[in-house]
Amino acid sequence: ALLFCLLASTVDSLAQKKGFYRKKSTPKLAQSGDTFFIQFSMFHEKNQHITTNYRRGSLIPINTKVHYVSEKKNTIYFKVHGGDRKINVVNVKDYSGEDLSGVFKRTFSRKPVDLSGYTNSEQKNIKRGTVTMGMSKAAVICAIGYPPKHRTSSLKLNQWRYWKHRFGTFVVMFETDKVTKVVGLDK
Repeated sequence: ALLFCLLASTVDSLAQKKGFYRKKSTPKLAQSGDTFFIQFSMFHEKNQHITTNYRRGSLIPINTKVHYVSEKKNTIYFKVHGGDRKINVVNVKDYSGEDLSGVFKRTFSRKPVDLSGYTNSEQKNIKRGTVTMGMSKAAVICAIGYPPKHRTSSLKLNQWRYWKHRFGTFVVMFETDKVTKVVGLDK
């Protein structure tokens, strides 16, 4: 039995050295140039949107047509249709609660979001990237994206905490799926 274990260990060691055990490559999220639509209004600062979801910088409205460029480690690169500036989505897994594939799926889609099921007021706020009283949870996600997972562990909760910037947060409060209060968000 000992001889068998030694032999198996030696064969395994040789196989590793010869490259028989290679890391599985993860499939690409998309092909360069593929067209997608942004699934929630997002802000980016210096061409970067971090999944902590800061509310600073320039707005990219929901349903903006974009073209996938590439991905690398924890980052997805894309260009807004008609532009040449590359924007990146940096996934901080501790905050998003997702791997890069999960962030991609919730951020990009081949079809625009159908906003017809939202009220006129919700639609306006979604396109502006703002939250107001009476909006549904789904409308809030469309308007300002997902709250960081480390401060809002479940979307079933009635308080979602978002980051205004690196040092300040605000809370969106719900009752029966409707926004009843927004605390800490300066208008």
